[in-house]
Amino acid sequence: MQTQKLHAFPIYLVGRDYWSGLVEWFDKTLAEHGAIARDDLKLFKLLDDVRQIPSDIKRYYKSAGHAGFKIPTQRDRRRAAGGTS
Repeated sequence: MQTQKLHAFPIYLVGRDYWSGLVEWFDKTLAEHGAIARDDLKLFKLLDDVRQIPSDIKRYYKSAGHAGFKIPTQRDRRRAAGGTS
């Protein structure tokens, strides 16, 4: 998404027990070392209950707030391509 190879869309990681280690690694390793921006963690949502996904997706496409998902910016795309901020 950040390099414009994909259009932004909601990504859900279902199962907190399963995915929490990876998300923690994103936060503690990638974000702390500047490999990703801390707000890149808003490119996806971690959840257990899939019942909220359909309404969340509708809100994503209908609202300016995109249901809490981050929409990559031009700055994000430059960083992802190896450029500076």
